Amino acid sequence: MFPPLDTTGLREKCISEKVHCETIENYNGYFNYKNKVIRKAKDKFHSLINNEQNVSFPDWKKRCYEDAIGMEAYPIYGVSACHNPNRERKFDESCETVESVRIDDDYLKALQKNDSLERYVNQEELEEINEKITKCESYD
Repeated sequence: MFPPLDTTGLREKCISEKVHCETIENYNGYFNYKNKVIRKAKDKFHSLINNEQNVSFPDWKKRCYEDAIGMEAYPIYGVSACHNPNRERKFDESCETVESVRIDDDYLKALQKNDSLERYVNQEELEEINEKITKCESYD
């Protein structure tokens, strides 16, 4: 099998071992990406209702939109294995800084996988929010 393409130009550069681990682990990635979309939607909504042209935005519609956007949520279990002080670590002594590793194929594969997951979650969450907001608009 061919190694993943490195369109980033990062292969063989040194990065923190913890960043390397977190990228590969992507612990709670789904929730992190979902929360990022929710924060962006809330920011956009608040800028919309705080715009001087939207002073007459009814309270019921504001509540409906806020409910449609939802709240950030995190699972209530555990932490990433990268935070375990007893885990096996591999440092590259040829890197300039201590506790660094070189970007490898596993890291590049994880970047691609994480990007695909983030795109999927973004689309899924935005479609759900838009569907709920459409219902808010139908109550006029």
